[in-house]
Amino acid sequence: MADDGGWRRWRRQAARDVDEELRALLPRDRSLLAQSMRYATLRAGKRLRPLLYLATAADLGAPRPDLRLACALELVHSYSLIHDDLPCMDDDRMRRGQPACHVRFGEGMALLAGDALLTLAFAAASATGNAADAALLAAAAGHDGMVKGQALDIADAAGTLPKLRAMHQLKTGRLIEAAFMLGAAAARARAARRAQVQRLASAFGVCFQIANDIKDRTGTLKDTGKRPGGDRKRGRRTYVTVLGLGQAEERYRAERAVLQDELAKLPAGGQRLAQLSAALLPAA
Repeated sequence: MADDGGWRRWRRQAARDVDEELRALLPRDRSLLAQSMRYATLRAGKRLRPLLYLATAADLGAPRPDLRLACALELVHSYSLIHDDLPCMDDDRMRRGQPACHVRFGEGMALLAGDALLTLAFAAASATGNAADAALLAAAAGHDGMVKGQALDIADAAGTLPKLRAMHQLKTGRLIEAAFMLGAAAARARAARRAQVQRLASAFGVCFQIANDIKDRTGTLKDTGKRPGGDRKRGRRTYVTVLGLGQAEERYRAERAVLQDELAKLPAGGQRLAQLSAALLPAA
């Protein structure tokens, strides 16, 4: 779908709205904790999860999706990046083209910043007054969701393609799925539509992960915001290490076709989500 002026304006405005709300939510004092929280969250990022939430809500006809939920998604994501980058986890020193939070502020302060961002996320989500939305986010982020996926990753429990896919559906896919499902909830979508949105979310998450794995092998620091090749150096399982680069690219093309099929089932072909997918995911 063409990246027309209306789409570009929508995306810029949505990202500005999210950033403005994030600045209002984050502490503004000069303590190292507050500085590290702002540093990790407000640096240049795609705002993927908030945009997925807002685009899903828009495509399904929600009149005014709550920006606090959009920010809660981004705060959970930012916390997870801080913790992922720590030496005891992925040991990445660069993030979004700048020194990782623990490099800039020290490991202890970075750990606390991640903790504080996670609790702030649930303060924002609970402030909406919708307990079901907060519970959905908690399930996606917690011990049976994103954290479980990270645990499987560091335990090297993803040696086969089915296990790899299951691990990434937890580690990366669950928070992405939450963004889609919160958007569907904002639109008060019926059960059948929510089930279809969940399939769409799964397809998007797989495409996003395979594209990231390919970028880690073929991209540059400018492309990825961190040193490429880190997964291979750490011996981590990825679609590229399990399948090889060529087969990973073939798998991406197949999954991208599934994503397109699911987008076509949305009202008006899921205009905003289709445009967002085209902007963020390479063409098959």
